[in-house]
Amino acid sequence: MKNVIYLSLLMMVGLFSCIKDEGNYKYEAIRDAKVSFETYTVNCFVHDEVKVEPKIRFGEGDSTDFSYEWRVDYEVVSTERVLEFTPEQAKTYACRLALKDNRNGKVYSGTMSIVAATVYQSGFSILYEEGGVSKLGHINLPSVSQDEEYHAYYDLYREANGEDMGSEPVKLVQHFFWNATNYCKWSELLVIQNGGQGPVELNGNTNEKEVLTREEFVGGNPPENFKLVSAFYPFYMNIVLSEDGKIYTRFFNDPKSMGYHSAAYNNVPVYINKGYKIGQIIETAHQYLKHFLLYDELNGRLIHVRSAYYTTAEEYRELQYTGTYPAGFIPVNNLGDYELVYGAAYGGTMQGSTKYALILRDGDDWKVETFGIAANALGVITLDALDKCQTFSGKTDGYVTDRSIFRILRNRTYIFFSGGVNNDELYYYDLSTGKSYHYTSLNGRAIMAMHPAEGNKELGVGLEDGTFILFNVEDSVLKAGEPVVLYEQGGFGRIADVIYKYKLSGRDM
Repeated sequence: MKNVIYLSLLMMVGLFSCIKDEGNYKYEAIRDAKVSFETYTVNCFVHDEVKVEPKIRFGEGDSTDFSYEWRVDYEVVSTERVLEFTPEQAKTYACRLALKDNRNGKVYSGTMSIVAATVYQSGFSILYEEGGVSKLGHINLPSVSQDEEYHAYYDLYREANGEDMGSEPVKLVQHFFWNATNYCKWSELLVIQNGGQGPVELNGNTNEKEVLTREEFVGGNPPENFKLVSAFYPFYMNIVLSEDGKIYTRFFNDPKSMGYHSAAYNNVPVYINKGYKIGQIIETAHQYLKHFLLYDELNGRLIHVRSAYYTTAEEYRELQYTGTYPAGFIPVNNLGDYELVYGAAYGGTMQGSTKYALILRDGDDWKVETFGIAANALGVITLDALDKCQTFSGKTDGYVTDRSIFRILRNRTYIFFSGGVNNDELYYYDLSTGKSYHYTSLNGRAIMAMHPAEGNKELGVGLEDGTFILFNVEDSVLKAGEPVVLYEQGGFGRIADVIYKYKLSGRDM
């Protein structure tokens, strides 16, 4: 009995102790948090400060006793909730926010990217010569994503590489490489020049030198007497044209898994039946089309080059029409005494058909001829009711000269061209009407190059005196008959070429 009483007393003491021991055994609720972002990719320019404010949902609304750690490319850069970061390189930065609950040590995290570009990804690139040296300039156009003003930049190659680029500048060619997503983070820019280190490929984002063209041939040995005058970069092959009319190619068997400069040019010229001397590469209107044309001035013909995913090498076919030509048409496989002055594609659609316009001449007899090439066509053209061969009014009206240069607006029906005694007059030809019109006079300053901006509503023109002018060429302006200057900037030495650089692949080139 005594034992029972003693045990009961012990239990009562223990119960009393539990009642009095307030707070010694308080349990914390498990808190939760979730990290997310308004956008998981932030695009910016190098040297611009970026602010990233995460969206954090705290469990039960309790945000006390949390700490923050931002890592950019694995390096801790901030312990604040909002990341303030200034990229110093043109690259993609991997960013991770670690949110730590200091009460229990649990960590929550979220990742995002900062894609830093330079202002040189899009806009007008200007190749010019100053003091006997080739130089690269750039004009930025106003946009929502950057300053709402025009900006001019000079001598960018030296700024990026610390050396002179070369001399005797000739031409610029922008190109992209097709990857698995049909998207390239930046393009490359081929600079064709005859002096110094010769033609060179530049990173389209930073203007840094990537490779010399002479190093891109098999074994690093370019053909004897090779002198680059033009190049074209369709997705499955690249082609370079030498001054002697020979062409050299490289083929990408699986472009989705390869990259820039992952194949070498053959140092033996391409063989084409009947022989050839290529005078011009006629590019397609859209870079996704898997063909382009060559003008063979030796045989007076056009050659259709097919380069597609199912081939193991490019295919060359003499372009022809399988029907009966309408009266007056000049056969594309037998130009006779006519020579090609200018050839261009226009109106092309992705993976589809495209139209071509040719300006041909036989002495003072100048013609304009149009035709189409259907998707997946193998060396044949199509003619519809709108296709015609007609006299080029730019000649009959006395506008063109041997110095004239031409540039088509690819999603419209206009070919702009220079003319006049000093090559200082700007005209345009309307394919739909066959008429030529005067746009403006540059008052003795010779026109050296021209290229439309994206959308083909603005035309950049480079003058021999180093001036760049951007004209409005919308239909309303052409109809009004008065030129509209959107921007003018000098200081580019003697301009050799002007092109518009696209930020993304898949655009009309």
